[in-house]
Amino acid sequence: MTRCFLPRLSLALALVTIAGAVVAAQPRAAADSQALDALSASLERVVERVSPAVVEIFTSGYAFGPGGRNVVSKQAGGASGIIIDPAGYIVTNAHVVQRARRIQVLLRGAQRVELRVPVIERQDAPGRFMEMVDPARNLVAQLDLLGVDVTEALAAVVGPLRGGDGVLVAGMSADAAPPADRFQPGDVVHAVNGAVVHSLAELKAAVAGLTDGDPACVQLERAGLLEFATFEVD
Repeated sequence: MTRCFLPRLSLALALVTIAGAVVAAQPRAAADSQALDALSASLERVVERVSPAVVEIFTSGYAFGPGGRNVVSKQAGGASGIIIDPAGYIVTNAHVVQRARRIQVLLRGAQRVELRVPVIERQDAPGRFMEMVDPARNLVAQLDLLGVDVTEALAAVVGPLRGGDGVLVAGMSADAAPPADRFQPGDVVHAVNGAVVHSLAELKAAVAGLTDGDPACVQLERAGLLEFATFEVD
């Protein structure tokens, strides 16, 4: 008679075991749910606290259009930013305001503020070098460039030179033959055909004997690197 009750007893024990596991899992599920609720509530508080610092940025300006450098078109854009200081400093991506002529900031509550854009010109911007030249005095016709002596004051702007002193390329002649980009504003010429030059006068003397078709090998420094430009004078 005892054998007849063993299967029923085993089934009852299995049911009790499963029921116990379900009951034990319920507190864990409840704890996980409470933890998620707490995290969600915490994130909501963070968003509510920082959202007044999030702003919308609207920009407008001008840029060269797809037709080339002779076509200028008006451009507009937008992005977001964050106020990081009570004085009103806003952090956003640099490209958002890089070429903007007008910037508007939309604060929380639909209050729009228009900002002035200060223009700060870099002291070592190549375009500034053209202010130092006189075409009649600084033109090196054989090389189609406008050069200036690297004075002590100019060296402080250009920075340390690997090749010592030399002649700074301020710009190119309007009559420069292709390739007109063999020199770039900011380049420093150190030697021509093996003759080291320390001044504009020495550079002019070094190229004085060159005529059309003569080879020229110019050692120059560009962005901290020493390079050679080789070409035929034309």
